[in-house]
Amino acid sequence: MWAVQGFGIFLYEAVLHKPFAAPSQIWSPALDFVFDLVLWIFGFGYLMGEYHWQKQERDFHKGDPAA
Repeated sequence: MWAVQGFGIFLYEAVLHKPFAAPSQIWSPALDFVFDLVLWIFGFGYLMGEYHWQKQERDFHKGDPAA
């Protein structure tokens, strides 16, 4: 997620061969920070949940009694 946020602008410029023009700022920096924080929390939570779900499924299919 950090790579997308940090390097997305450069990828946009590379793909479209034109410079990125930032839109006018409609949110305050504080709201932007809160939005990013919430996005990271839910994104990280989803990825961790998916990882543990898949691990438990693998353990179950192996017949692991600890699962």
